[in-house]
Amino acid sequence: FRQALDGMHSILVFNREGTAGAARKARDHVVVAEQMLMAAVAVVVLTGIALVIWVPRSVTRPVQEAVAIARSIADGDLTRPIQVQGRDELSHLLQALANMQSQLAQLVARVREGSQGVASASAEIASGNQDLSARTERQASALQETAASMVQLGDTVAVAHWVAACRLRRRQRAGGVHGGVGHRDA
Repeated sequence: FRQALDGMHSILVFNREGTAGAARKARDHVVVAEQMLMAAVAVVVLTGIALVIWVPRSVTRPVQEAVAIARSIADGDLTRPIQVQGRDELSHLLQALANMQSQLAQLVARVREGSQGVASASAEIASGNQDLSARTERQASALQETAASMVQLGDTVAVAHWVAACRLRRRQRAGGVHGGVGHRDA
């Protein structure tokens, strides 16, 4: 019986040692699993925080850039470079702003060319007007001289006519005119 008891005792010791070893191993596995779980939770939390920060920035930054570009275009700055990256809706918005800016710059260039043409034509018209004014003044001066000459000629004719009338009257008084026609004495 002793032998059976010793055999059972040795089985019991073996079972206790095996159970204790298994319990230690199980405890070690639980600790490692808890550590891994904590690490996984930390990674998930950090990833979540990063996404909470990154996602709004990835949306608001292009929107803020689009607003800044629209303001600079509204202020008349058509030279601000617009960089479009990506293929999302905000990239489409930035591309549309870039196209609008380009079209406005071309329109301003055409208007500037047209206004320069108008300025050049205005300068030519002004020069033509000055030339016409100078010629008109010369013609007016020549016309005044002609009018003055005509007045002098008229005065001369009037004087000559008066002198002739006076002579005719003198002759008529003197008897030298017959039948209304004056004869000269030779």
